[in-house]
Amino acid sequence: MRRPGPPPLAASAALALALAAGCSEVIGLGPEPTRATEGTGNLNRCGLARHPNEPCTECAETSCCAEARACAAEEGCAEEALCAVACAFDLACIAGCNATYQTRAYTALQGCQVSNCIALCFPASGTRCNDLIACCPKVPPGTAKDICASAVNENNEQGCRDVLATGVLAPYCPELTP
Repeated sequence: MRRPGPPPLAASAALALALAAGCSEVIGLGPEPTRATEGTGNLNRCGLARHPNEPCTECAETSCCAEARACAAEEGCAEEALCAVACAFDLACIAGCNATYQTRAYTALQGCQVSNCIALCFPASGTRCNDLIACCPKVPPGTAKDICASAVNENNEQGCRDVLATGVLAPYCPELTP
C-alpha cells in the first residue's frame, strides 16, 4: 500500500526533509550523521549515517548515493546534516543550519532527496508524526525534545502515537494530547 504524498507545503517540507535528512541520509536523518571513517558502525553503503527510518535509508542509497558520497567527503557536510536532523523538520531551524554550514554537497544531496525520497521520509499529512513536527520546536532542549525529534525522524505512526500517549509533550503541545 502506498502512503499518501507530502502535505500541501510540499516544497518547504521537502526542503526541510532534505535538510533534516540532509547529508545524514535521508541518507541518515539519523540522530548522528557523521563523516565516514574506518571502524565506524551504523553507516550506510554510501558512507553516511543510516536514517532511523529504513525506507529513507533504502531510497537514499538507491537514488542519491553519489550525492551522499560527495557529502561525506566535504568538510562540514556531516555537521550540517547533524544540525538539520536535530531540527526534526522545523524549517526555521533547518534554515539556520544551512546558513551556518553552507556546504555545496549538502545542497546537492538535499535536492536529490527531495526529488526522490520525500514521500517515504516526510511524515504524511494528517498523521500524528506530522503533528509532532509543529510540536518539537515548542519543546525546550532536553529529553522531551529528543523524544519528540526521534519520533518524527523515525516516522513510525505507532511510535508517534505512543510518545503522545506518555504525556511527556503535553505541557508544550496540549492540543495533541489524546
